[in-house]
Amino acid sequence: MTTSLAYAYTSVCIDYDGDYVYVKDGKADGYAAMALVYSANGVNTRLCRNNHGNGTWAKCNFNWAEAGRHAVSAGYKEQFHILRLDYLWEWYGK
Repeated sequence: MTTSLAYAYTSVCIDYDGDYVYVKDGKADGYAAMALVYSANGVNTRLCRNNHGNGTWAKCNFNWAEAGRHAVSAGYKEQFHILRLDYLWEWYGK
């Protein structure tokens, strides 16, 4: 899925079998594209950052717990402690 302009057209793809997260930077704005994956079990928050620039993809390899709720948000990193994220979707189990 892809966020709106307000969240820099950041795209996120999830490979559920490999626990991979792909993040595409969709806007030339100088900010890193970000994806946040929430898991109800195990480590609850994981961030995947793409700081390679507009039009590029970054790949993160996470090993999250298969059971339970997972949710994905995406957007951009404005400062080291400020993330502008929009909720995209959720899934349960693998």
